[in-house]
Order: sequence, then C-alpha cells, then structure tokens
Amino acid sequence: MLAEPVGLDNRQMQDGVRNLSPAFASAFWLGLIIVAGLASLLSGLDYRIVALAMTMSAAPALIDLVTGRSDGQSDISDIWVVFAWLGLSFVAVLTSGAAASPLAILFAMGPLHALSVGRYRLGIEASVFAAIGYLSIAALDVLGFANFPAGWLGALSGLGVLISVLQIGVFIAATRAAIQNRVADREALKVWEETLSGVPVLILKLDAAGRVVSWIGNIALMASQRKTDLTRFLISDLFNNAEIIHSSGGEPFRVLPKGEETPELEARLVPVTGGYRMVLSPLSNAMMEADRLRGDLVESETAYRDQARWVASLGHELRNMLNPVGGYSDLILAERAGPVGDTYKDFARSIKQGAEHLGMLVDDLMTATKSHSGHLSLYPETLDLRLEIEDA
Repeated sequence: MLAEPVGLDNRQMQDGVRNLSPAFASAFWLGLIIVAGLASLLSGLDYRIVALAMTMSAAPALIDLVTGRSDGQSDISDIWVVFAWLGLSFVAVLTSGAAASPLAILFAMGPLHALSVGRYRLGIEASVFAAIGYLSIAALDVLGFANFPAGWLGALSGLGVLISVLQIGVFIAATRAAIQNRVADREALKVWEETLSGVPVLILKLDAAGRVVSWIGNIALMASQRKTDLTRFLISDLFNNAEIIHSSGGEPFRVLPKGEETPELEARLVPVTGGYRMVLSPLSNAMMEADRLRGDLVESETAYRDQARWVASLGHELRNMLNPVGGYSDLILAERAGPVGDTYKDFARSIKQGAEHLGMLVDDLMTATKSHSGHLSLYPETLDLRLEIEDA
C-alpha cells in the first residue's frame, strides 16, 4: 500500500487558502453594504429603500457564507452564488437607469466569484449570462419598459459603484490566490507524474460505485486496452475478475485486465474518504513464490493421495491372500481331512500365528494411511482388559 503524498500538509494549507479567500470576499461585501446603507440613511434616503437594497445586495454573500463551505456541496453552492450575483446585477441595473446605469459594473461580480473559487468554466458561463442580461436590459430600455429614473436612488447608486469597485479588487486578489493554488497543484501533479512515470505502479481513485474518479501512475500496465484516460470507467469495464475486488478485505489479490495476452497484476484495495484507492503493480516476488509453494503443495497432495490409494490396494490384496492361509490352518488343526500329527499341528499353529501377525501389520498400515489422509473414522467399543492381558 502506498503512503499518502509527502506534500499533503501543503495541499491542505492550499485548500484552506482556497476556501478562505471567497469567504473573506463575501464577508467584506457584507461590511461594505452595511457602510453604504448607513451612509445612505445619513444622506436622507428613505429607510425602506435602503433596507430593500441592502437585503437584495446581501443575498449572494449570505448564500456563499451559509452553504459554500460545506464539504461535497461547494460546487452546487458556487452555481447558486453566481446566479444570485447575476440576479442582483439585473435588478440593480434595471432600477437605476437601465443601460446607462453606473451599476452595470455589478455584472462582473458573478464571473469574478466563479474565478475566485477556481471554477473557470463556470466563470465563462457567468460572463455569457451577464452579457445576455445587460443586452436584455438595453432592449427593454429601447422599447421603453425601463421606466425607473436614473437618479431616484440618490447617493445609493454612487455608493454602489464605489463598493463594487472595492469588491472587484477583493475578488481579483482571491482569483490570484486561486490561480496560484492551481499552478501549485499542477506542479505537484507534475512531480508525482515524473516520479511514477518510470515505476510500474498505477493508482486508481474509485468512488463508492467502483467508477474511476482519477488516476496517476504508469498507464502502460493497462496498455493492452489501448486507453489513454481511465477516468469514469467502471472496474468491471477494466478487469475480467472485478467481482473479487470488493471482497478482497484489504489483502493483496490478482486482477486480470481485459485484453488479449494481458498479464495478471497484483492489486490492493484501500478504503478512503468517498470510495477506495486501488494500487496496481506487476506480480511481486512474494506472490509468485506463494504461487510456486501452492503448486508444490498441490503436487505433494496429489502424490500422497496416489500413494494412499496404492497402499490401500496393496493392503486389500494382502488381506485376500492371508484369508485362505488362516482358513487352511484352521482346517488342518481341526483334522477335517484326517488325523494330523502333533508336529504338523505345530507347523499349522505357526502358520496361523504368522498370518494373524501379518494381518495386524496390514491393518496398522492401512489405519496409518487413512489417518494421514484424514479419512480415519474412530468408534468406541467395550474392551475386556483381562482377556487383553492374557493374550499379551
């Protein structure tokens, strides 16, 4: 199992800066709104207009502060914040002189927020929507639907432009921090790619469903699939025996990438936040040695089973030959075929004792064979100790 990257602490610090900058920008905006509201009240503007303007202006910052710092929800929150800025800009421009309003500068807030959190694609989309919004206001102005006079907000319009300029400066600083973090991320990623480029190791980050979220390392291990990017593939799309992956229990196991003449790989699955990390590498010496020992064990067990069958067959044949020896000895001792001299009776008794002794040896041999093979069954029986002593 690979350890966590050495630069993890630095990465966490960068993430902290990335999360702090938008939060600071939102808090700064709220502070500017409060100052502008107090200044408007002191200038004699109707308090109801000031309260309505402050409430609408605070909405994007409040959405960002309340929802934007939650893990796993920042992406959705950024979209809501951007569209809150666009909505605020549309209403402010429409009610403060339409296309000629000085508050048109507010349309820059949505794209700048997206850039400050590193959402460059969202920033481009926000710029397009901002342009569409301003063109819509200009069209309404031409058609005579924008009937709000340019100066009815009094000093509030000028204060709105001032705090917007200040906020743009804060957003630019936050965007610069986001760009620096992105550059640092790319440099760190480049270092890891260079480090792992010559090492036969491939690391996959999987989500809970087994889909590849990201990867780094030597993709040549999967070269037979002719893939240049593994992102968004399921493990069942990449490996023939994907069903054993989640049942590995953290122990090393083998996987077989899909493709012709693809060698097996050694893999280990490690649970991480939100899914798993899968480390792939060529079969290690330990695993190959385990395979060799496993093969030797199988061969030994096969040879032993063959030997046990041979001993059982030999014991059966010996028992078949000893039975008539013991039987004919009993016939001789019983004089069934006529009188037998004492000398020949002694010969018959010796033959019978030898056959019985050899039969006991055959029984012991077969019992030992069954015991070693695990097929020996034992049953208790009553023993007459006196008779055993007399026989001994």
